[in-house]
Amino acid sequence: MALPPVIILPVSYFVFRERIGWQAILGTILAIAGVGILLLV
Repeated sequence: MALPPVIILPVSYFVFRERIGWQAILGTILAIAGVGILLLV
């Protein structure tokens, strides 16, 4: 469930030439960290 942000960010950057803000990067990191925490518990 944490893969869509990881897949969408590079696609939007390279294909659509959109700028990626720090909020998007931070949200992606938090999503991946959340899944990691859920898997450890």
